[in-house]
Amino acid sequence: MKGGVGEVEEARRSRVARFVFPSCVGVVGLGFGYLAGRVVTVPGSTQLWDIAAQPIATALAGAGAIGAGYLAFHNGEKSRALDTEHHKDTSERDREADLRKRYTTAASQLADESPAIREAGTYALAALADDWIRFGESTSQEELAYSEIQVCVNLLCSYLRANRRMLDEDSRGPDQRVFDAGEFSVRTSIAMVLGDRAPQWREQGQKWRSVDRLNNNRSLRVDLSGANLADMKLARLDFSGAEIQGADLSHANLAGANFSGAKMHRVKLTRKPFMIESNLSDARLGGADLSGARLHKVNLTRAWLINANLSGADLRTAIIDSSERSLMAAIWDEGTIWPEGFEIPTRPSSFEVIGDL
Repeated sequence: MKGGVGEVEEARRSRVARFVFPSCVGVVGLGFGYLAGRVVTVPGSTQLWDIAAQPIATALAGAGAIGAGYLAFHNGEKSRALDTEHHKDTSERDREADLRKRYTTAASQLADESPAIREAGTYALAALADDWIRFGESTSQEELAYSEIQVCVNLLCSYLRANRRMLDEDSRGPDQRVFDAGEFSVRTSIAMVLGDRAPQWREQGQKWRSVDRLNNNRSLRVDLSGANLADMKLARLDFSGAEIQGADLSHANLAGANFSGAKMHRVKLTRKPFMIESNLSDARLGGADLSGARLHKVNLTRAWLINANLSGADLRTAIIDSSERSLMAAIWDEGTIWPEGFEIPTRPSSFEVIGDL
């Protein structure tokens, strides 16, 4: 940014110089022209300096005045440019300090005993991530902005992974939820922020990379490994590419949710989660428990299913390819319902495959 101010200042200086130099030359020329005229109109005069002194002095004084004016103008322009740059730097530092202060406040809210305040902290972090984008756009500090957005996402993910405030078995109600109503609402809000806003933040990073304003090639990371997301309403949210290894999604509403390319090793999808038209294409489902799940119009194209438990699962309308090699090492039983006309893959001699799940 400083280079830009310097270029503007240099352009202004050049324009002024192109005006001042000819003006000075013109004034001096007028003085000498006047002198020559006086010499010619006084025949036989030998008193050159009596005639020349006053015009030359006037011409030189005029040139000096113009030069002094130029110097004053130039110094004023330089001072104003420096003042503008200083004000801009100060303003950017103040904005950055305010954003960091807001993060500290939001983090404190997430640790509060009141569910309402914890939920407010959730949305405060989401708003903060949005404002980091605006900061990056207006200051050309995209690298800093993107890293701070990741910090906000990390804190939200960490809250879900911690699985704190779980109820003991004796305190659970008929629905068997492991969190009370207040904490469940907070956790659902966090999951919804991550599934709705994080893809937008990731897309912003891709836009910055496309115009060489971001050197960080790593996509925004959403890590929910081991998080208890059971019974949550996550319909139509986008968790594509997320890390969800070992998470519990039992009885969750995943209708229309996007998990394409997600790492879902050993994820728990039991108690008949609502999975109409969910997208699990290219998902890594090795060791996942889908026993009894109804996979209505669920896209399992190229999904990695080694050791995935499909016992009793309903795949009648699922989008699945019988030629998918990893399906050969999945686990199923006579209760598994396959699509009509589906060629059940030949089970290998040992489907307890050792290797990458």
